[in-house]
Amino acid sequence: MFENICTTKLWDIHQTWYTPDPHLSSCMIETWFAWIPCIFLWLSLPYIIYNCYKSSNKPSIEWNSYNSSRLCLAIVSTVVLFVELILSLVRKYQWLDSPSTAYIVMTAIQTATRLALCLIYYSHRLYGVHRSGCVWIYLLIDTFLSILSIVTYTTAPDNKLRYYEFILRCLSFSLTALLLIVTTFADKLPTINTEIDGHASKRQGILSIKDNLPLD
Repeated sequence: MFENICTTKLWDIHQTWYTPDPHLSSCMIETWFAWIPCIFLWLSLPYIIYNCYKSSNKPSIEWNSYNSSRLCLAIVSTVVLFVELILSLVRKYQWLDSPSTAYIVMTAIQTATRLALCLIYYSHRLYGVHRSGCVWIYLLIDTFLSILSIVTYTTAPDNKLRYYEFILRCLSFSLTALLLIVTTFADKLPTINTEIDGHASKRQGILSIKDNLPLD
């Protein structure tokens, strides 16, 4: 299956173990290394939606430097991946050294997943969800596997990326790492307007201990 969409084998023991210069194949990093974090987030999506529904009675979190910066980073990351996807399609249909089908599928899946992340970030702010363990784990997996991918692209002799594609890969990795750092910290708690003796005041929403313990 993978040999049909890749330009190399998925796994070659002579390339990985029995060699003085071991490295993974580009097929491995353009399939499993790219798909695993995306699959995790999409499988977690029903729980994330349920968590937003469960928090629908909470007020929205006001825009602040934290939630606006992480949403901006996610949007920029989506744009970078989308540009990479467009360039790979142009390269496939106009140039002789076209990228593999696996590379195009990888960028398409990652673009769709990062767009979903933007919607998740916005929904969390809208429904008063101040943190999400599923999103953090997705970014952690993606960051770790992206490091291996960058190293492989740098050292593998079967690397067929053009220089601008490699730059976009590095830029995408940097944005993912920044998102992981930002998402490690919880957003501000939602603010509730209350009436006390006829005067409006603001107080932090009283969240249960359950909301502040494990990652949602």
